[in-house]
This record gives sequence, structure tokens and C-alpha cells, in this order.
Amino acid sequence: MKEYTEVKIVSSGKAAGYLFKEDEFYYFKLEDATINFKLMGGKLINIEGEKLLFYTQAYYENLNINTANTGTKVELFKKRRNEEKIGEGIIVKRYFIKAQKSDWKIGKELSAHNSQVLYPKIELLHHDKLNLEYGRIPLSMDDKWFIYMEKDTIHFIRSWTGIEIFDAKLEQIDEDKWTIAVLRTINDEKFNQVNRLSDFSTLLESYISYLRRIM
Repeated sequence: MKEYTEVKIVSSGKAAGYLFKEDEFYYFKLEDATINFKLMGGKLINIEGEKLLFYTQAYYENLNINTANTGTKVELFKKRRNEEKIGEGIIVKRYFIKAQKSDWKIGKELSAHNSQVLYPKIELLHHDKLNLEYGRIPLSMDDKWFIYMEKDTIHFIRSWTGIEIFDAKLEQIDEDKWTIAVLRTINDEKFNQVNRLSDFSTLLESYISYLRRIM
């Protein structure tokens, strides 16, 4: 997923276009006593009047989308250590964009010739399926997976190599549930084939749990 935060400047002394520059990074101090996570930052990608649009990554620090959103007051700084405040603002909205296949370099995709088929019979709640559609775009070398969904098939690609390890076709059971009845996994002697179904189940459960925390 990609995260964007729109901030309206309410106090700066000068026009936003004079104080802020596109393609530069800024930090926000969240002025809300109920939020434990106090600092977030982002790259400024657009200035429109007093509204600033940032590419942010607060979800990466588990900051729930509803915790810091419309109406949250912020102070803006150029440096993380907050030596000099540039201005004050209010978050207009903070939102996610779904990951797409084109967001990562994929070197080897699964096909009928390089995969084996497993039958996990894993059920998902509808809201978890909707969350999974946002995928995951790695932000550091510690992120092992690039994840995206296309036509109700979720793809898991190793971030370092671009090799697709799993793809799972989701089918709807009823309005509240989906199932993964068929799972493809790479058939390659370089990868451990033992407990592959268990590995996928653990990976999926962990990612669903993470998405529940931030969405």
C-alpha cells in the first residue's frame, strides 16, 4: 500500500509555497494527547494553495489510519530533532492507495511450469479480504515481501530477488466470507518445500493481523 496525508497550513506567517518545497522531506509532530506515536514524516509531492500533499509512511510504525486523520493538529518541521518549526496545520485526510504489480520489479512469476498446487482450505472474513487488497510495498531491506492483489488473486513476491513464492486464488463463499481453496507455490530446489503450506498460513495470518491494527 501507499499512504498519503493532506495537511492544510493554518499558521506559518508566510504562504505555503514560499516555506515548503516539493520533493523535500518534512516531519509532523502530532498535537493530540491521545496519540502515543508523536512524530511522522513524509515527502511533499504537491502544493495547492495552503494544502500540502505528502507521501507518508506512518502505517509502517503501526499508526492506525483512524488515529491520525481528519482534524488532527500538527506542527511541521524540516528536521527530525525539531530545531525550527515551519508552521502549524490540520490533517485534512490520510488515506491508502492499493499496491499494484508495477510497484515492484518482479523477476520470476509463478506459472504451470514452475509451481506446485496445494489445497489449504483457508477461510477469510470479508473485511480481511478487503484489507488484503491493499498489499504491501517494502520500505526497507528488512521487508521480505512485496504483496499485491489482482483479480482476487493475492501474490507474494520476495522483495530482494523479485521471485514469486506464492499466489492464492480467493473465492467468495457468501457476503461475509471468502476462501482460499487453491494455492500455488514455487517448485524450485533452491527453496525448502517442507512445511510450505504451514509457512503460507503463518505468513497470511501475520499479515492479516498487521492490517487489522492499521486499517
